[in-house]
Amino acid sequence: MAMRQVLLSFCFMLLFACGVKTSSEPIKKLEHNHDQILTSEELEKVNLRTASDYRKVLQQIDPADLASLDAAKNLILKATLDSLASDSMFVSYYDFYTRLADIYIESNEKVLLQLASDKSNNSLNADFARHGLKLVSDKGVFTLKRQNRYLLKEFGPRLSASFREYLTIASKEQDVPFRKDGKMIISLDSLASRIISWDNFIALYPDFIELRLAQDEYTQYLGAYLSGTDSARAFDPSTSQLNDNLRGSLENFAMNHPGSKSGGLVKDYLEMLQTTNFNYTEKVDSFLLEKVYH
Repeated sequence: MAMRQVLLSFCFMLLFACGVKTSSEPIKKLEHNHDQILTSEELEKVNLRTASDYRKVLQQIDPADLASLDAAKNLILKATLDSLASDSMFVSYYDFYTRLADIYIESNEKVLLQLASDKSNNSLNADFARHGLKLVSDKGVFTLKRQNRYLLKEFGPRLSASFREYLTIASKEQDVPFRKDGKMIISLDSLASRIISWDNFIALYPDFIELRLAQDEYTQYLGAYLSGTDSARAFDPSTSQLNDNLRGSLENFAMNHPGSKSGGLVKDYLEMLQTTNFNYTEKVDSFLLEKVYH
């Protein structure tokens, strides 16, 4: 995988340098056993009674065709199920959505590389957007990212309050990315706000069907806040001393959120750092492994 990404990155730079035009080569579809793929007419007749029925039907929808996302979405929208069953169906749709995006990228890398070198051709990007996807390229490596605001708009009314809240928070954060080109691009205050937002969500919805997703967001932000990132180091590399701005932010966080899990954890972190005169030691790594990344 790493070698393929390196080669892809090299090809991207070469194409860009040479000014290659968008190819007329059609977007490919993977080979499938079409005896197992349901036609649009057959899908129209499907009547779902359970989330299990939906998962079975998804196995018979072409996972390499963007139009399949419309078919998968419409099956949910026409089903008459309660919000808990709809949540379960949406989780299956979410997985199908991710799988299709990955397959689509892997089977169309050449065309996407050429598309990236011709910014005037936006028809494919418009098609992605219509299906709630956004094409992102980082050093020649493509990703089709799910757009949470699209998902909230299309599915929100059918989902539980917890799933709607999850997508609402995720949408706002997607509008203002946490990182760009590997660097953290939001302020410490914004980072702290995201931590407490997910902390509150997890406390309010402990039975959320996709709790692991919320926990992943929480862990990502909390880890970056306490230990820093490559572009925003928590400890001075020459002195091992805790960054003054970060120390002030941590102290304010602990003071402003005393009743929260995160507030207590940050307070414990500061107390541990006091024993080292706020210098980096192995205690920092031990704390993070035990309290954050456990």
